[in-house]
Amino acid sequence: QAAADRLLATADLSADPCDDFYQFACGKYIRTTDLEGQKRKATFDETQYQINLDIVNYFDSKKDADLKSNTEKYQKNFLNLCVADGNKDASDPDVRKAKWTDLSKDLNADLGFPLFDVVGKPADISGLFSAMGSMERKYTGGPLITTFVTSDFKDSTKNALYLNQPALSMTRDYFVKPQFIDKLTGYAADIRDLLLAYGENMGGLKINRKFCVGAKDTEKDCAQQIAEWAVSIERSIAMSSWDGTELRNYQQQYTAFDTLVSLDSRFKGLSLSSYVRGLLQMAKDADVTKFKVVVSQPTYFAALEGMFEAGHISLEDYTNYLAIHFLLDNSGEYGIDIPSADVTTDRKKNRVDTETKFQGYITRRGQGARKIKRRPFNYKAMADSEADAIRIGCIDTLIDYMPFGPGFTYVKNRDDRNDVRAGIQTQTENIIAQFSNMLNTLDWIEKDSLTRAHKKSTNLIRNYLWPEFFGDFKDFTSIDDYNK
Repeated sequence: QAAADRLLATADLSADPCDDFYQFACGKYIRTTDLEGQKRKATFDETQYQINLDIVNYFDSKKDADLKSNTEKYQKNFLNLCVADGNKDASDPDVRKAKWTDLSKDLNADLGFPLFDVVGKPADISGLFSAMGSMERKYTGGPLITTFVTSDFKDSTKNALYLNQPALSMTRDYFVKPQFIDKLTGYAADIRDLLLAYGENMGGLKINRKFCVGAKDTEKDCAQQIAEWAVSIERSIAMSSWDGTELRNYQQQYTAFDTLVSLDSRFKGLSLSSYVRGLLQMAKDADVTKFKVVVSQPTYFAALEGMFEAGHISLEDYTNYLAIHFLLDNSGEYGIDIPSADVTTDRKKNRVDTETKFQGYITRRGQGARKIKRRPFNYKAMADSEADAIRIGCIDTLIDYMPFGPGFTYVKNRDDRNDVRAGIQTQTENIIAQFSNMLNTLDWIEKDSLTRAHKKSTNLIRNYLWPEFFGDFKDFTSIDDYNK
């Protein structure tokens, strides 16, 4: 009923849906919604805001001892830390320095940063790939490779580890089509500002001039040259990767390896075994036994192998490239806002997004084989206070890093969850039945094709509202095992 009321509240019933369906569906909402000071607003934002508010209010009302599942204890601990950090004055020099120091410590612990004279941890290509895997496990970023785990396409009783091309910082067209050069210009300027801010906030660190030979004497010109180099590397990666429209046939994206030895023998110029071991915290000589490693786009990995074998990019350069992307992906998560060193009218025009310069890797990559992305949530415009904006924003971040955490908590605390689920089941079955009836009216469809279409619609996988491993919301074994 609530969903129906919301739909009716947005509709302009005076409009003819056959002439203007958008006006019919959304006309009243557009007419009555105040967008003052906002880019956009939608019923999605309003609903998600209320859900997030319900979740954070629930945790605020509970003590640690009240929480029976580890899944909820993890969430409460994260929210406590996140809200406390969000309430710090980001303009305070000491607070800002502490955030940069935390970011730098994590970067240097795993990787190093030769650009700023911090010796790179990787001693060879194997070490570089091991560091990539380890950092993806800890921070989710994958500048050269990314992974996901899902059902083995050839054996649905098992999972497989899929190695995939990375999620680029911007849509692929921006990198490969000449009409979008202004986007790359703005992107390079953002990276330049990031490097300058890093050096300034880390006690005035200077870029090692060997990485910007030929640049003018100023630190800004040196940073600009390095930023343009980093963009050119990502552009090469973009040109070697596949467009999303070419990645819809999963049967073609299946080159499986039973062992890491066979994986390395196929791509000798890389060290994918080190990457997998770093990702999964495996011993140095350990191999996979219970699942396969599947390379989704062998042509991309062949191109990446060519980049490494060409030898024109040094190990230090690759380390710097990974370090730059670590800063891009994680500065926001550490509560750091990167100021622009030179915001002119032209710079504003060339910015990819002047409000959110760097979209976190986990957000732009999406979830699973289909890389389903979560729509950005405009919670700052919805919040009644700055305190609520911080609380709601922390839940939004938690959804990215622990997708079956907040959802589990929300559903568990809905007394009407089974009624809602039953209603959606009925609605879904009605839609499938109507679709089948419509198929029977098609006089042009062949008999065999009609039979296959009916079989496909009948056998559609139904996922209603929440995964089965949520259980009965009394025994938390499965959900806690998942979120270990």
